[in-house]
Amino acid sequence: MRIFISHSNKDVEIAKEVIQLLRIALNLKTEDIRCTSVDGYRLPLGALTDDQLKAALIVKF
Repeated sequence: MRIFISHSNKDVEIAKEVIQLLRIALNLKTEDIRCTSVDGYRLPLGALTDDQLKAALIVKF
């Protein structure tokens, strides 16, 4: 994951558009973006949200 998108539930459609913009503009793959409210960018079924996001956000040098 390179980008995490957080937004209000009422802004799901905007989040979808932002994802498409980022993918096109930055040539990103689906797995580069995490948006827990948009299909295809959600966490795996049964994942513990806090644990998954913390693990993904840790920068490794």
